[in-house]
Amino acid sequence: MMFIDLSEAEQLFRGSWFWSFGKFNLACFLRKDYLGKHDESLDKAVRDKVEEQSGQRPSGRICVLTNFRYFAYLVNPITCYYCYDEADNLQYLLAEVTNTPWGQRHAYVIPCTDKKDYVVANFSKQHHVSPFMPMQMRYSWRSNLPDQHLKILIDTYRKDQKHFFASLMLTRKEISPATLRRILLAYPAMTLKVGLAIYWQALHLWLKRIPFYPNPNSTKQTIKHDKSSENALIKKVKGVQP
Repeated sequence: MMFIDLSEAEQLFRGSWFWSFGKFNLACFLRKDYLGKHDESLDKAVRDKVEEQSGQRPSGRICVLTNFRYFAYLVNPITCYYCYDEADNLQYLLAEVTNTPWGQRHAYVIPCTDKKDYVVANFSKQHHVSPFMPMQMRYSWRSNLPDQHLKILIDTYRKDQKHFFASLMLTRKEISPATLRRILLAYPAMTLKVGLAIYWQALHLWLKRIPFYPNPNSTKQTIKHDKSSENALIKKVKGVQP
């Protein structure tokens, strides 16, 4: 994943032939893949969303942790926007969740003022993510501040019992033309791998006869034919190896 300051993003990739910000390349960051309207800056969209949900507008820099498109393909389960104040203290964390395969997005705004070195929050699930988990759940979020190492830990509770656990653990490497070339050679199909892993795990859950919950935000036609959607999902992952 990439962690970049939005104010520096356009300059970061000028020395690389294969990476770009705002235009197509082998690895690229395209505005349409992220929060808000495509004809406004992402910086403005993030500040507007934080202000809409919290009543307070971030006043400092904004950094984003996300996947880029690799060879035109993108699966981005979560994008995190780190919003700082003028003293460069983390003020808000905006977690933008995208579900697969629907591609619908939802933003959770998390205040970061209670703990000095950690982000801790509890909030209700508001966005359908997996067809094998219901909407009536709560999230418990814990993460450290971005540094040499970054950890995001999310517990999911259903009726006060832990139902699911997700984690993201990363180690920082400085961006340079050489580093970017190595990343593209080492992980050319990173987003494809993420997408296939999602479908592979879905197949396992379906074979175990885990209850299936249709997406409440899909069209009536999609919900009506959720059984055929399941069959299409199974066909899509047949032949994929773990």
